[in-house]
Amino acid sequence: MEKQKIMTAGGVHLRPLWQWHKGEQELFKQLVIGRCLHVFSGHSSIGDVRIDLASDEATHRFDALNFKDWQSLGEFDTVIADPPYKYYGRLKWILKLSDIARKRLILITPNVRIRLKGWELTPYLIDGKGIMVKLCLVYDRM
Repeated sequence: MEKQKIMTAGGVHLRPLWQWHKGEQELFKQLVIGRCLHVFSGHSSIGDVRIDLASDEATHRFDALNFKDWQSLGEFDTVIADPPYKYYGRLKWILKLSDIARKRLILITPNVRIRLKGWELTPYLIDGKGIMVKLCLVYDRM
């Protein structure tokens, strides 16, 4: 059995257990339109700008929910986010992402279907490893 490394970011211990498998990575690459901001990017290389607290693959290492740090990052056609599940208990950050995304917003969620006014939703069901099932919610600006 492979031992998982524990990373520390801002006093929080993170385990890279929720990495996307190759099929997920390919799907998400295909869904991206234009310049892309990837929030909570983890070990993914998807996105022109990748924000994560503890990943070496991130282009910017800071708290993804600290929106004032984003001001100098430019404009984005697509915003993709696969946050820790605990963030789905509070949803204001999703509204902020929908303001930033000019054309498409992609949310990978545990089991939460979010309705956004002015956006057309296309949901994808992702059969992950083991018992894990995720929703990939793709919103296109109307």
